[in-house]
Amino acid sequence: MDGISICHLGDLARAFLQSQIVEIGRVDILLVPVGGHFTIDAVEASTIVSQLKPSLVIPMHFKTEVLDFPIAKVEEFTRGRRK
Repeated sequence: MDGISICHLGDLARAFLQSQIVEIGRVDILLVPVGGHFTIDAVEASTIVSQLKPSLVIPMHFKTEVLDFPIAKVEEFTRGRRK
């Protein structure tokens, strides 16, 4: 879209291999699951963010007040990051 690359990782279950990182290429906006259990957790998400180096990261698939799934809150991922 107008030269902006958006990557939505969906219910990603594991980190990428280096060859997959290369295949994905440039990412401007990254939507990444961070809650763990059903998807990758905050640590694995951080690794992927470091590998892809997007300009903007949008965390998803995390615990909220209305969910009782056994997943982590977004703060596990955002703690120590600039907003």
